[in-house]
Amino acid sequence: MMIEQEGHFRCNIVEYALRKVSSGAVGVYIRCRLLELYDQEDWTEYEAQGYETDGTIWIVKKNGELIANNVKSLRQFAGWNGNLVSIADDTWKPTRCQVQVTKESYNGKTSFRASFINGWDSTPGARSLRADEAQQLQSKLSHQLDSIFSQMEPVPAMAAAAGNDEDIPF
Repeated sequence: MMIEQEGHFRCNIVEYALRKVSSGAVGVYIRCRLLELYDQEDWTEYEAQGYETDGTIWIVKKNGELIANNVKSLRQFAGWNGNLVSIADDTWKPTRCQVQVTKESYNGKTSFRASFINGWDSTPGARSLRADEAQQLQSKLSHQLDSIFSQMEPVPAMAAAAGNDEDIPF
């Protein structure tokens, strides 16, 4: 059963394949059995729920350039040896890892896909501070911040960057 929520999950990669789309982009498709859910404070057992997710970790952009961060994540956190043939011939033995599941909409259909790989023991992203917490921190650090900022040159205003799709991998 496919998951229908966003979150950070510990998982086993149970299926994988090398995908190439018509634009030339290449990705590693993964299907994961979800084992634990991070609930903003700790990990909770999730395997009994029987949920899975899938997704593609893009490793080559449409212009043929490697996406270094994704290649590194596959190596560091899922045990990939960098050999594309090991994916194609099903000899890669992925290690347990963590995936970030995000909501995606395409052609009017919503799905929840694995979008990034992290290490099994990684702590998912920090939460945003509430306004009262930020105020406490500001009060504690304001003198130090003021001191640093008073020694700096003003930052010139920057023009908005023109958008392009060269960084979109597919």
